[in-house]
Amino acid sequence: MKLMVVNSMDFGGLEKQVYDLITNYPEKIYLVCLNKIGHFGNKLIKKGHKVILLKGDKTTKIKKLRKIIKKLEIKTIISENTAPMQYSILASLFLKIRRVHVDHNSFAEKESLRIRIENKFFSRFINQFIAVSPFVKKNIIRKWHVNPKKIKIITNGVDIIKPNNNKKELKKTLGLKNEKIVSIIGGLRPVKDHITILKAFEKIKDINTKLLIIGDGPLRKKLEKYSNNTLFLGWRADVLDLINISDVVVCSSLNEGISITLLEAMSLGKPIIATNVGGNKILVQENGFLFKKRDSEILKILIKKLLSNKKLAKEMGKISLNIVKKDYTIKKMIENYKKTF
Repeated sequence: MKLMVVNSMDFGGLEKQVYDLITNYPEKIYLVCLNKIGHFGNKLIKKGHKVILLKGDKTTKIKKLRKIIKKLEIKTIISENTAPMQYSILASLFLKIRRVHVDHNSFAEKESLRIRIENKFFSRFINQFIAVSPFVKKNIIRKWHVNPKKIKIITNGVDIIKPNNNKKELKKTLGLKNEKIVSIIGGLRPVKDHITILKAFEKIKDINTKLLIIGDGPLRKKLEKYSNNTLFLGWRADVLDLINISDVVVCSSLNEGISITLLEAMSLGKPIIATNVGGNKILVQENGFLFKKRDSEILKILIKKLLSNKKLAKEMGKISLNIVKKDYTIKKMIENYKKTF
């Protein structure tokens, strides 16, 4: 039996990948949430999957997790990012169990020296690492000094599904008419650097356009001061529908493992613009543009280029879809996980 441990199953790229993995994997995978069941956790429950929320302090949660491991006779425990890695190891000490750690980019946020030392120590107890991109693999090797032979790269995958929505009706509910639409999806946190796209949008004066910011987080009030032609939509269950009405999708992250939202945009045939960091560099080929992080002037130019050239945007969108079909389907992702789990 397999058990996966996550922080939360609320909105987010990691959470969406875990949801897709559990719902498509041919064997049963139990799921433990350390902090919150959330949107995707509730979707799993509705589909009949076992999702367990641990309550209490850290020691209590570790004890409860150990009981679950023993009761369900778990043979493989899978941790998603670093806090679940620590809990999984502490809860399974001295048990005959295989430990797999999936890292989506634990190195994106700043860590204290104590956390860095702890993660490096706990990584010694992992039997198999999975990195979602070559960039993440390099970081695991460089920061935790892990043997490269223990790390397998499995990129995220997405479904190729055309949303069955009425574009005009959705635009109407958002108060939109004939505007060109640019979307950015992600938590409103420093690493996502929404400031750069907001500054870029302030400089676009000659195109009737609207920016959709899909996501929420601690920086929302600060970001809402940049209200020029921008809608702050918070987290939405209809993300694919919102991408589908968009002309361009942007990722302005300062650090990125491999972006689920960019893959979803690509699967819907959208051109993409992304910072020249991490996994973005393997997703953006002839299907969009890369730009230097924090460069709002270049981002403005690239957005205008795509919004004003319908033919170019359409051609790039077709390439996006073909890239996903070739390399980033859920089917391919599941096959790679089956070989590793």
